[in-house]
Amino acid sequence: MFRFAHPTYLYLLLLIPVLIAIYIVVRWRMRRQLRKFGDVNLMAHLMPDVSRLRVHLKFALMMTALALVIFIMARPQYGTRNEEVKRSGIEVMIACDVSYSMLCEDVNPSRLDKSKMMVSKLIEQFDRDKVGLVAFAGSAITLLPMTADYVSAKMFLDQLNPETVSVQGTNMAEAIQRSIASFSDKKNVGKALILITDAEDHEEGAVEMAKEAKKAGVQIFVLSVGTDHGGPIPMGDGSYKKDLSGNVVTTKLNERIGKEIAKAGNGLYIHVDRSNQAQDILDAEISKMQKADISMSMYSEYDEQFIAVAILLLLVLIAECIVMERRSPFIRRLTLFSRTPKSVQIILLALCFTFVNSTVSAQINERDYVRRGNRSFRSEQYDKAETDYLKSLEVRPTYEAFYNLGLTYLLQGKDSTAVAKMMDADSLGTGNQLKRAMNFHNLGNVWYAQGAYLLKSNQDATSAFQNAVNLYKSSLRCNPNDDETRYNLAKAQYQLKKSQQQQQQNQQNQDQQQQKKEEEKKDEQKKQDQQPEQQNEQPQKPQQQKEDKNDMSEQTAEQLLNSAQQDEKDVQRKLKQQNATRRSLEKDW
Repeated sequence: MFRFAHPTYLYLLLLIPVLIAIYIVVRWRMRRQLRKFGDVNLMAHLMPDVSRLRVHLKFALMMTALALVIFIMARPQYGTRNEEVKRSGIEVMIACDVSYSMLCEDVNPSRLDKSKMMVSKLIEQFDRDKVGLVAFAGSAITLLPMTADYVSAKMFLDQLNPETVSVQGTNMAEAIQRSIASFSDKKNVGKALILITDAEDHEEGAVEMAKEAKKAGVQIFVLSVGTDHGGPIPMGDGSYKKDLSGNVVTTKLNERIGKEIAKAGNGLYIHVDRSNQAQDILDAEISKMQKADISMSMYSEYDEQFIAVAILLLLVLIAECIVMERRSPFIRRLTLFSRTPKSVQIILLALCFTFVNSTVSAQINERDYVRRGNRSFRSEQYDKAETDYLKSLEVRPTYEAFYNLGLTYLLQGKDSTAVAKMMDADSLGTGNQLKRAMNFHNLGNVWYAQGAYLLKSNQDATSAFQNAVNLYKSSLRCNPNDDETRYNLAKAQYQLKKSQQQQQQNQQNQDQQQQKKEEEKKDEQKKQDQQPEQQNEQPQKPQQQKEDKNDMSEQTAEQLLNSAQQDEKDVQRKLKQQNATRRSLEKDW
């Protein structure tokens, strides 16, 4: 879409008709004075070097130059571009408890769902800040490093569930430690750690880690979700979580630990109930934090086009200087200003006008559809945005339309279609490497999320993580200074290696099961072969069998006892080794 940044200056164009009127009056007075000397046509033959057409042409060029100067003052703009800007913001790391106790429904709809809704509303209010996400239970993992990509943050947030972390329990110390490592080294920026949990901590060291966070300049805001009376933990199949004794587990909110962590972390303890009071308190506290300038790549809606107008102005001024009011005897024979039949002139002008009008109207219609789709996208009307982007592509395929359509499909859960459209955007090519880097980065996030889902489902995720690694590398080729992409690349490579190891383990397990089945078949075949031989053997006398049995017991009794004692020692040794190398949790909720 074409526009002027300062359209007020366009009122200066009213000077042009005024100047034209003055020019007509002056030329009329000059012609009237010329008639006093004699017949005008006769005098024209006496002055062959004088050209009235050249005078009019020079005046037209001057008026055109004046109009172009006014256009430059009004700042014409068209199209889009990316620009690097500095915006004031803070860094927020969100650590969310995903243990089984968060499934308790003492807070509607559940502790975990309530936490997700609060985090989602908090992310929606972010505009100039960076956000990261950590999930923890018996251990902690970093799902999303510090980033300004709020779409990816919401995507990872929606996937939070107790299966996100393999080790169950509640280990807040490790969650705080991982969150501290995700912050930048900047000292003049506000750093907040939002710890969302029911505070049913089964491990030690959380308060000590909170003190370490305070030394690193990180404030800890503890959002405790749950009630004092607590409730059972639903398991999704109609049953409730039970302990080792077979009793139904009742999980209760532990406010004491939450308050201690908030105090040690120089933050605030907020109890989350069914109202929105906790959300308002958290928003108010975060808004008070110190904000620092963060360099970000922003999407500017319009691009300056005054350079093209300035070039045209320069050409017009050069033409005005070249054209003289009198015919030069040296170039009199040139036919630069030869007369063309009016019918041919009209046809040429009509063709030029039709071509320019169709090109400009097509571009304007295409930009209108894109901007209409952007408005629908911002209001989360993704179906309408999809329709507008498709209409824009029908007029003219552009990078922005393909890319925005891919994001629309992504938010609607159509991952495969989203990937295809984003790849179509890259196939068009663009001179802006930052756009391509952002495109590859988002595609890598899509494949990484797909791989994480397959890995949790114990399926082959090697291909998905390999695609993520390749896309992150392509993004770094376009923008080598992107630390977020470099961090995501390292995570994807780690997950790729983990997926390959898991596939190898699964293959080994399948081979072992197959070998075990074959051995069982062989044993069963041997038994079937031995049965006819046993039937043909003559039975021994009962007295003789008894004597043999007594003899066998007397000879092997001591050996069997020694063997049992040795087996017991081996079992105890193995248990000690396991306890020394692996943490054993008494509670898995």
